[in-house]
Amino acid sequence: MIQIPKDFLKVSVIIATYNYGRYIKTAIDSVLAQTYSDVEIVVVDDGSKDNTRDIVTSYGDSVKYIYQKNRGPAAARNTGIFESKGEFIAFLDADDYYAKDNLKIKMSFLENTDGAGWIFSDWQYVDEDKKILDKGSTKFKFAEKKLTGMIFEDLIYHRNYISPCSVVIKRSILKDIGYFDPDVRSQEELDLWLRTSLKYPVYYIDDVLVYVTVHSNSLSRDFSKWVYGNALIVEKLKYLIPKDFPNRKRVLNRIIADKHTYLGRDFEQKGELKNAMNSYLQSIKQFPFQKRIYWSLIVVFIKIIRFNWHNS
Repeated sequence: MIQIPKDFLKVSVIIATYNYGRYIKTAIDSVLAQTYSDVEIVVVDDGSKDNTRDIVTSYGDSVKYIYQKNRGPAAARNTGIFESKGEFIAFLDADDYYAKDNLKIKMSFLENTDGAGWIFSDWQYVDEDKKILDKGSTKFKFAEKKLTGMIFEDLIYHRNYISPCSVVIKRSILKDIGYFDPDVRSQEELDLWLRTSLKYPVYYIDDVLVYVTVHSNSLSRDFSKWVYGNALIVEKLKYLIPKDFPNRKRVLNRIIADKHTYLGRDFEQKGELKNAMNSYLQSIKQFPFQKRIYWSLIVVFIKIIRFNWHNS
């Protein structure tokens, strides 16, 4: 078992959970099995109604358990950060788990690299039976992206390609740039990475150190929330990006285009195909240099033709 020092800790692992009692034991056990020992585990139960409390409290003093009314993953992670002691913060979703050397490898790099304040690694997708699926680096085409240094623009153009469970970050950085924004639903991680990458370089470890479970809940997307979250991010960036930032106008055009793209996907999901097509066209008008948006436009156009054909 990990022994928790009373006054000082190096790493706090924040596990936010909501009705994931069936997974959380694996997550906690993977932290307890870490080869890096200066760790505390803080589980924030965001209003679960299953057996989460019983499972977590069975670990006794090895795990700090906090229950709060349901407020979403951003608020739950923030609670964990505020209630933890570590100099560094690591995140772990309740349905995911760490490789045993995850924290050892990342902390060794952070402690021995000047200027390093946050880091992420590759991760492996697995199904509920722990069958190996794609790697994060494969799914998100890491070979086409900037992974180390000032990656703000790459995050704008490619969207979020950093799994929160793969991140370790200095508490002082979070204190400086702010924490998760509870109002940004479904894109709260991208919001935090964008704000962080504007000021601090990130470092990448090319090893699979985290396992992310794919199941029915993790595959669903509510684009209504994405639209709202993206709109908030756009408004923030208008004020956060310095006036003398290189390519400032191009960056803002891209993220505004994404706002139209997510609005289009929301319309398409609801069956409002003409509105979806108009939103995709607005996205292209705002930022023509996109890859997938043209395919989305073609797909919705074909849907409209088929709908008209069947109803003619």
